Amino acid sequence: MHRPHLRSVAVVAAGALASVLALAGCSATTVNDNPSGGAACATPAKKEDVHIYLGIGTLDNDYFQDFITGVNTMAAAIGLSDDQVSVYTDDYDGQKLIDTMSSVLATAKNGDIIIADPASSAYTKSLVELAQSKGVRIVTIWNRPGDIHPWDTGGGCWIAHQSFDMIQASQETSQALFDAIGGEGGIVAIDGVPDNPTAQERKLGLARALAANPGVTLLDSQPADWQAAKAQAVTEQFLGKYGDQISAVWGGNDDMGFGAVEALRAQGKSGKVPSNGLDGTQKALKAIQSGEFAASAVVPGIEEGLVTTTLAYAATVGDLDVSKLTNEQRDFYLKVGVATAANVVDFLTPFDLSAVTYEAYLANPWKLSSGQVRDEVPSE
Repeated sequence: MHRPHLRSVAVVAAGALASVLALAGCSATTVNDNPSGGAACATPAKKEDVHIYLGIGTLDNDYFQDFITGVNTMAAAIGLSDDQVSVYTDDYDGQKLIDTMSSVLATAKNGDIIIADPASSAYTKSLVELAQSKGVRIVTIWNRPGDIHPWDTGGGCWIAHQSFDMIQASQETSQALFDAIGGEGGIVAIDGVPDNPTAQERKLGLARALAANPGVTLLDSQPADWQAAKAQAVTEQFLGKYGDQISAVWGGNDDMGFGAVEALRAQGKSGKVPSNGLDGTQKALKAIQSGEFAASAVVPGIEEGLVTTTLAYAATVGDLDVSKLTNEQRDFYLKVGVATAANVVDFLTPFDLSAVTYEAYLANPWKLSSGQVRDEVPSE
């Protein structure tokens, strides 16, 4: 998965909102604080009135950069201008995202769209209700609690939810990590945000791999909230506590895997004590080639950006009637691959963005779907 040069977009940290508030107050029909949201979200908007507001955890993450590339590429294919896409970072804080979007959409208009990762399922409903109250469409990614869905929440404003089934991908990635240490030894694990469904799925994949490998022992596990710096600190603590008992470090995403690598490098153990990722970023694929990573699940961030933008835009301008879609078409996983030393070259092939067209994606946005999102993470 090659990440090409990005078309410029407005990137705004929470709090730096003055210029965007001015932009949001343009001449299109405003739809402020509409409790039902349904009428506004059922009214098609003009292309020139569309504005996409992206909410992501951080810019310092190759997966999110790939996601932005996908959104940006589809926006260009549609014919949107650079200033019709804005990106907001929330440092994986769902309340910060809600506060930011509330400020940005203080004077909302028909044509505004939110595409966002709520950071935790605890914030998904509030984010959707915010969109509904403003009469703007929303597509969520990654995090959805099991008791709400796009077809029963949001008054018609919640277009779709998209995620990735990380249980099998995590199990396969964990198995590759165990194979790299000969199926025996102690490991430590660095987890994501504890109440995050994808973090729970990744931990379940690890648990299943451990159950299938009795020679591998889990010495300890701590969260690092998806962040490399926190993961490096956690790994340093693990190394101080367990020393040479650690044969491998399991990372719940690429960034945390690289945080572990930094701590291992400082003690001369990088490559000797392998780690892993679970995003499949370009950096992770190169780490697999170098031997610092044993494997990484490959989350198709560019494809995700292309698909979610297609659905969001098509529903907004009237090219797609979401009320006629099946539940599986509004709440779906995209397929995930797993890169190891044996196949990593296959994943390094650049994504051909020049071939992307809105028409092709609109014809079948679900071509890489692997089924409907489950409502609950299964037990071990």
